[in-house]
Amino acid sequence: MNESNGWKWAFLILVMVFLLLLSCLCGALGGGLLGLGIGSVSAWTPVYPQEEFPFAPMPEPDWPGPQQLSRPWLGVTFKMVDEGALLVEIVPDSPADEAGLRAGDIITEVNGETVDATRPLSAHILKYHPRDRVTLTFLRDGEGQEVEVELGRRPAEAPWGEEDFPFETPPSNGG
Repeated sequence: MNESNGWKWAFLILVMVFLLLLSCLCGALGGGLLGLGIGSVSAWTPVYPQEEFPFAPMPEPDWPGPQQLSRPWLGVTFKMVDEGALLVEIVPDSPADEAGLRAGDIITEVNGETVDATRPLSAHILKYHPRDRVTLTFLRDGEGQEVEVELGRRPAEAPWGEEDFPFETPPSNGG
């Protein structure tokens, strides 16, 4: 084979590779510019006069507002101990106060379900609704007792309650 033919083939292959790279570069540049043009045109939104594009107000929602939504409330602060939830404070005129619970009582069960560190008192109470009746099993002076309590509706400006501090005693300043 003639040596000059080898150089011709090498030169031809080199030119083809160069043309292939040039066409890829032109395609990428052209595609990018085309995408930029389409994106900028579709991002432009004309401002219509009020008559051509009337404003339709959103309808009022028909779900209950924050005043109508409520959480159940027992009205206690507690601290978790080995036996259950040690009542630290009873809110005056709360469902717990009306049921006769006292600071120092230890709630061990709510409707037969054990109160412990994995399921504290607040987790049990929050399963119910205001006005639901629950049976609390508790220890007072080492003796087991039961009481039925009608859960209340948590006041908007509630004093200390079990939902506020489910795992520890609240600060002593009361606020």
